[in-house]
Amino acid sequence: MNYVYRHPTPYASGIMALRSAQFDDIYFSPENGLEETRHVFLDGNNLPELWNDKNHFVIAETGFGTGLNFLAAWTLFEKTAKPGQKLHYLSFEKYPLSWDECARALAQWRGVFGGRTDRLRALYPLRVPGFHRIMLSEQATLTLIFDDVNDALPQLEVPSGVDAWFLDGFAPSKNPEMWTDKVFAEMARLSREGTTAATFTVAGIVKRGLEAAGFAVEKKQGFGRKREMLTARFEGKNPVLPAPKINRVAIIGGGLAGTAAAFVLKRQGIQPVLFEKGSTLASGASGNPEGLYNPRFSQFRTPESDFHTAAWAQGVRTFAETQGFSDVVFNPCGSLHLATDAEREKKLRGALANWGWHSSHMHWLDIDEASRRAGVALKYEA
Repeated sequence: MNYVYRHPTPYASGIMALRSAQFDDIYFSPENGLEETRHVFLDGNNLPELWNDKNHFVIAETGFGTGLNFLAAWTLFEKTAKPGQKLHYLSFEKYPLSWDECARALAQWRGVFGGRTDRLRALYPLRVPGFHRIMLSEQATLTLIFDDVNDALPQLEVPSGVDAWFLDGFAPSKNPEMWTDKVFAEMARLSREGTTAATFTVAGIVKRGLEAAGFAVEKKQGFGRKREMLTARFEGKNPVLPAPKINRVAIIGGGLAGTAAAFVLKRQGIQPVLFEKGSTLASGASGNPEGLYNPRFSQFRTPESDFHTAAWAQGVRTFAETQGFSDVVFNPCGSLHLATDAEREKKLRGALANWGWHSSHMHWLDIDEASRRAGVALKYEA
C-alpha cells in the first residue's frame, strides 16, 4: 500500500476538511460534512425508517475515510433503534488514515457523537491489510476492511444480505478504480430485494453501473453546491439465508491466545469452553515475567501471513481493551527482529515489501538506530 500526506484545509464555513494529496479530493463537504452525511447517506437510504422492523441491520460502505459516516449512522441507530436491534457496519478502505488524522477532522463534531468517538479511537485497528471486526457496543459492530474493495468484496459473505450501501469513495473522475463493474456486480450479489444505496455522485459510470447490476436508480437533490445525487434500490431476488447460529466453541489451551479468544467470543455472545491441561491457566507457559506477542513473519504475503496479521491485530485490540479489569499489563513497545544472516534478512525485507503494513507498524532500522532502540550495541540491522 502507498500512503500520502493529507492535511486539513480551512474553508470560509469554518469546517476543516481533510484533503487527499494522492487523489486531490476532500473527504467531506467543506460546507458541513455531517449535514452532507445525513442528507446523502442517512436520508438517501431512508434511515432510520428502514431499520424499524429489522432485528439485524447491515450497512456496507465503500470508503471509510475519517469514519464520519459510520459515527453518524451509529449515533442515529442507538438513538432510534429498539432494544435488541443490532447494527453491523462493513466498510472498505484501501488507504486508511491514522487515528490522529481522523480525530483532527472529527473534532468539530465531538459533542454530537458523545463518547462514541473515544470508543472508536480506543479500538481503531492497526493499519494492516485484512478484515478487522470490532464490537463497539451491545448494539453496534464495525468490520473495517483495509484492502482494495475490488479484491475484498468477493471475499465477503453476508447470509442475510446487505440492507443499505453508502457509496462514498473519492469522485469517479479522481479515483475510477473504486467505481468498477466488478464492485457493482458484487454489490448485487450481496444485496437482497429492496436493498437501498445512496451516493453523492451522479457520474454516468456510476448510474450505468448500478443499473446494469440490477438497481433502479433515481436522481435526487444533492447537498450544498452539488445539484444532484443518486439513490438506488435493488430489484433482483437473491436468496436470503439465515445467519449460522454458533452457541458454543471449544478452545484447546488456556494460554495467551486461548484466553484472548475466549474473551472475544464471550463478547460476541458465544459461550467459550476452555480446555487446559494443567491445573491453572497458562500452565504450559515459560514462567518468564513477561511474554512477547508478535506475528510469524514470512517473505511473501500468503493466507498464512494474513492469518497471523489478523490474529496479531485482534490481539492488540483485545489486550488493550482488558486493561481496565485485568491483572495482565499490556505494553505495546514493539520488537526488534535482527537480520542475523542473509537468509533472515531476505525474509524480513520480503515481509516489509510484501505484507502491506503501514510504516507506523513495520519499518527497517540500520545498525545505529537498532542499537539505539534496543539500548545495547548490536551487530545487525533489524
